[in-house]
Amino acid sequence: MPTIKERMNKILSEKREAEKRLNEAIVAEENQEARKAQFETLKSIRNEIDEAERIIDELDEPAKDETVDVEIDGRSMKKVAGMEARKAEADEKEARAKEFAAGGKMSFSTQEARSVLVSSGKIATPTEVDPEIRNIWNTVSSIVDLVKVTDAEGMGAYKVAYQTADAQAAEQTEGQAYNGSDPTFGFVTITPTTYAVLSSISKQVQKQTPLQYQAKVRESALYALRRKAAALITGAIVASDLTQALALDAIDDKALRTIAFNYGGDDAIVGEAWLFLNKADLITLGDIRSTVTKQAAFEITPDTANPNTGVIKDGGLSIRYCLNSALEEGTMIYGSPYNFELALFSDYEVRADESFYFDKGMLAIRGDVELGGDVTKQNGFILVTVGGTPTSA
Repeated sequence: MPTIKERMNKILSEKREAEKRLNEAIVAEENQEARKAQFETLKSIRNEIDEAERIIDELDEPAKDETVDVEIDGRSMKKVAGMEARKAEADEKEARAKEFAAGGKMSFSTQEARSVLVSSGKIATPTEVDPEIRNIWNTVSSIVDLVKVTDAEGMGAYKVAYQTADAQAAEQTEGQAYNGSDPTFGFVTITPTTYAVLSSISKQVQKQTPLQYQAKVRESALYALRRKAAALITGAIVASDLTQALALDAIDDKALRTIAFNYGGDDAIVGEAWLFLNKADLITLGDIRSTVTKQAAFEITPDTANPNTGVIKDGGLSIRYCLNSALEEGTMIYGSPYNFELALFSDYEVRADESFYFDKGMLAIRGDVELGGDVTKQNGFILVTVGGTPTSA
């Protein structure tokens, strides 16, 4: 009999498949009311996915404390089982925090690093370190949450196969040899590159407790890792031989349809694709007006929970977008993010140093990590380049 966790993982897989099918249906649906109803259903499915992931996470957590009967001096008493273990764990965390505060060095395993690069709603985000210092706006594209992230620790390289052509049938003459063609394949080899990532926090954070200090440095380090990973992903997609090129004369009322319908082959319109673009290009899309109605040609709705992403609607066509400042104005990427694989080849070593920004009263947070990544599907993305000026619909 399957365990609870196995059953929940099966349910989660089914819900994700349903989400994928509904996304494809939304793209194909032309009736606005029907599409609106589909979006409501999609929201419910995503809530169910979040709930399933929460339950699975809880199943992975240690069992909660339970009371047991013990006898002390002849009297029966209740004792909390596991209390000593929890105290020992807390003492160990405190000891590690004090060690970090003294030495200024820590390490994250590839699994820990992967957990902040996999889309799960539990992504580390920067917060102010004290009342005198406030954050800048978000500077990390959510592209890092959408791609496939793989633990490749200990590997010298990581090889991924992809298909380049389907098998082809051919007419068969009796007594003659079969002359159909076999499918063909190619390979992408992902190799590690050592990256140094740099962030900073207020030196005042050192006055906090060792645990608070360690937590702030950890948060800043993971944020810097996400920023470096986002830049690596964007650059690799642009440079990949597996990325399809598409040139547009201008961003006009037909731009979205042209991009979406050029993706996915002659027999498919792929529903899970995303449009990655500079904010300036999103503004350009929003500025296009109909010469007849004077209304906006595109309906742009930012996601209130994550304003780095949203949906652009063009009549019956709905496309999810993600802002990406690493892309220059006039350059966009369109495709299914899971066609990119980001591999972590090493632990993430982090050191805090007050000498680098000594004159500014800041602590430098420097991290070293081995990362690699590439497109793993032929024509997995479209690289869109635009020239000219926006035109009216």
